[in-house]
Parts: sequence; structure tokens; C-alpha cells
Amino acid sequence: MNEIKKILYRFRDGVKAASLREKGIHYAVILGVPITTLRSIADRYFPNDALAEQLWSADHRELKILATMIHRPDTFSCADTWVKGIQNLELAEQSCLNLFSKMPGAGHFAAKWVQSPVLYTRIAGFILYTRLFMANYQLGDDYEPYFHAVFDAVGSDSLLLKQAAISSLKRLGSQSVIYSKDILARFQSTPFYDELYDFSQVT
Repeated sequence: MNEIKKILYRFRDGVKAASLREKGIHYAVILGVPITTLRSIADRYFPNDALAEQLWSADHRELKILATMIHRPDTFSCADTWVKGIQNLELAEQSCLNLFSKMPGAGHFAAKWVQSPVLYTRIAGFILYTRLFMANYQLGDDYEPYFHAVFDAVGSDSLLLKQAAISSLKRLGSQSVIYSKDILARFQSTPFYDELYDFSQVT
């Protein structure tokens, strides 16, 4: 961990760090290291589950993101614990991209998280669904609960939650004509219907 910290400090960017803080991203430590650089660093250590757990426990932007990159998805069993530590959109996106979408039972966690009363857990759930839909994931018994969660999300006061829910809906609709028609029918009277109309191009 100390070795990684030394590497990170070589790539720190004070301007980027200040910008992240201005955008509402808060950690005890933010170095402003770009994601691409973090990925190249992670490649040196993957896989290392024990190190990932240690990195995640730190209130440090770069270490948390690195944790999602070096933990093996097939051995990951702490999703419900880790998601509680997500307090911003960047970490939600990186966690879902690097780890959550690749772990066993990812769909189960997405279905549970979109029903959570915790804002960023819900956001992570919809982002996870988006990632899964990109891989042609099928909802099955979670089909109707998913739509109930979307309706609740788009009626919330959180713009980030609305955007995450709509993004997942668009990705689901792009899978097939059947899904796109069902989505258009369900959301025809909603304010964001026009955003979904490009489903008509699905073939």
C-alpha cells in the first residue's frame, strides 16, 4: 500500500484534485490522478484481493478506485458492504465498470440496490443494470420490479438518480424491438418520453 501511495504521488494533479472537490467529490485525500493512469498502475497488482480490501478501506479517491480494479470479480463477496462506501457518481461508475458488473450474481445485486433507500446505492444499482444490459442481460422475474424502481427514480428529486435510471432504461430498450415497444408504451405520458423515442430505430 505504501508503494502504491508513492507511485500515486508522482502522478498527482492539484488542479484536477481541486476540480473534483468543486464538483462535490469528497475524500480525505484526492490526488487528481487520471483514471487511465490508475488503470496502468492497477495492471501491476492485479489480482490481489487482500490488497484491494485494504485499499477500499482508505478514505482516499485513488486507492478506492484502484481497489475496484485489482480485486478479482470471481472471488468478490463484499458487494453489499462496498456499495455502502460509495458517496459519489465517479466511484459508482468505476465500481460497476471494473468489478460489480463482472461478479457472480450481479443481477441479484442490481435488483436489490435499485430498491434501496440510500441514494448512491440506488444510483449504483441502475448503473450496474446499464452495464449488464450492455452485455444483453435478461431481467427475468425482476422485469416488473425493475420498472417500478425506474418510475420511483424518475419521480425523485435527485437528478443523478433520474439520469442513472433513464440510462439503464435506454440500454434495455436497445436490446430488442419487444423491449423498446414495451418501454415506450409504459412511459408514453412521462416528461422524458422524447428521450426514449430513438428506440423506434431498434431492429
